[in-house]
Amino acid sequence: ALYPQEMYETGLEIVTVSTRVPQAQAIEPRIKSLGKYIGNILAKMEANRVGAGEGLMLNCDGYVAEATGDNVFIVREGALLTPPPHIGILEGITRGTVIELARKLGIPVSEQLMTLYDVYNADECFLTGTAAEVIPAVKVDGRAIGSGRPGPVTQRLIAEFRAFVAEEGVPIG
Repeated sequence: ALYPQEMYETGLEIVTVSTRVPQAQAIEPRIKSLGKYIGNILAKMEANRVGAGEGLMLNCDGYVAEATGDNVFIVREGALLTPPPHIGILEGITRGTVIELARKLGIPVSEQLMTLYDVYNADECFLTGTAAEVIPAVKVDGRAIGSGRPGPVTQRLIAEFRAFVAEEGVPIG
């Protein structure tokens, strides 16, 4: 696991970093390469310097894109929102699995442009990634997200994802 178990129970604090996600037209986001990840590495260093668990990256237009090594989801009024691939994010396998699980559970999911305002005012927020799996984010830029604790939708998706992995093995597509 990327994070200690305590973080899955209490949540992660994240910060918005100044390093931007390159435009999809400049660097193909579906290809995992050093060219794509050099910005993510610099952004992670930036988050580490301020003691944050993860860095939230915006794209060149100022929309929420992804974390330095994870995809971003927010929960608003019971629905999941996540940035669309065309803004330059890596379409993570764990991201896709969580979207499928949410839909099977009857949780509405939409890919849409999001601003920091949307994250600041979300009911819940979580990140997904191969190493992180599904981890709650409870604070961004010093602001509590929702109640400041992992929310019920996030907790349900953590449980469903873990059950899926236990039953099916590592998601592969």
